[in-house]
Amino acid sequence: MGEIYHLTALRGIRGTFSYTAIGADRIEVAWEVPGMRERCVWTMLPQPGGVRVGHEVGRSGPLAMVLRAAFAELAERRLDRLEQVAAARLT
Repeated sequence: MGEIYHLTALRGIRGTFSYTAIGADRIEVAWEVPGMRERCVWTMLPQPGGVRVGHEVGRSGPLAMVLRAAFAELAERRLDRLEQVAAARLT
């Protein structure tokens, strides 16, 4: 935690990614590219037979406004991808 990773996103735009908090039931991350900052929170709640995962996303900046429609369902897509990866590991 605290280490900054360099990333390339959105057709070559360079930025940074970092874990801002890691706990037993919560992970917070931040990534930033020129014109946009994203803060994400992943929550894990143990339940009988598994874990319920939640994902909240907040974005700011002019690029976030321009790409609002493109990002509208991103949190849901991330959760779907996580579910697919987890299911594949169980088989």
